[in-house]
Amino acid sequence: MFGLAQDISTQALPLTPADTAVDPFDLTDCTSIDASADGDGQLAAFRQLYAAKPPGIPEGFHPDTKTAIANLLAPLAAGRQYPSLIGHGDPGICVTGGGQLAHSPDKLIQLAFENYWKDDVRKLRDYTFSKLTVLSCWTGSEDLGADLLYRLANLIHRPVRARTGYVSCVDHSVFFETGSTWQTAQPGTRPATIWPPSVQLLVDNWILLPQEEAPQLRTHRRHRFTKFLKRFVTSVDVYSSAATGPGAQTASLTPSQTASLLRLIDFSHPRLFRGAPLAVVSNYLRLNAPDAGLQPRLFALYGNRLLGDQTTRGIYYPVAPAIRTFLKTVLSQK
Repeated sequence: MFGLAQDISTQALPLTPADTAVDPFDLTDCTSIDASADGDGQLAAFRQLYAAKPPGIPEGFHPDTKTAIANLLAPLAAGRQYPSLIGHGDPGICVTGGGQLAHSPDKLIQLAFENYWKDDVRKLRDYTFSKLTVLSCWTGSEDLGADLLYRLANLIHRPVRARTGYVSCVDHSVFFETGSTWQTAQPGTRPATIWPPSVQLLVDNWILLPQEEAPQLRTHRRHRFTKFLKRFVTSVDVYSSAATGPGAQTASLTPSQTASLLRLIDFSHPRLFRGAPLAVVSNYLRLNAPDAGLQPRLFALYGNRLLGDQTTRGIYYPVAPAIRTFLKTVLSQK
């Protein structure tokens, strides 16, 4: 019934260091960072990196969009050239308060809530600087990202850029998803859409779990992971994201829906991630496999690209982008 697993200790999500020698990207130049506590530790990592700021730069931490923009004004007045906003993201979204589980419109730079932030953002046009950087996961990707950056560029009369892949801060260094790039919008010119790096799903019938968490499943003593058939997952419960983690249960998938969802997740090829993605958690999924003798297992869905294991932190699974549409369709039927 159960097979042997591979040792995945050398498999990691592809990350590329930010090259500040080529790209004039300086977090200490003029930066404001979401001041929220977050479960993944990324905001704390970026705040530690920012602690090396030069003398005379005000504290750049913010609880909402209004404060985020206000934090940039004094450094810009002093001649700083590279203002940056740092927070969790998703295509067309930058969170300015609340960390990875933000919901309040005064803490989201998103076109749907433009009336909450446009007057504050417009203040940046009164200053001379090179460009505005929005540093978060996927904010510049897809049509939503191109549209948001175009609107921001028109408001401030300056170029605005954001990443098209995931972003992470590890050991006082910034890393970008390999294959991702900057999406940049110029005033008056909407940029062509850029999609996140493609994910090749190698989906089979297995799910891998750390051996110590599933000792009842047969495995090899040299291997860190064991695997069991996905068909033993009998149901999936879907939860909204709230300020402190999983919110209300929004759906319990039928067996047919569960099978369809599992086909969109590459459980058989987990990836290790030092740090965490600076990304919004859109939903939580609880997988139930009682026939395999396992406790229900909780996962966080980061946008429509990664699924993070909440029991074994640092392990992520690629997902098909269609998972966002799938969940919206399922939830609309409830």
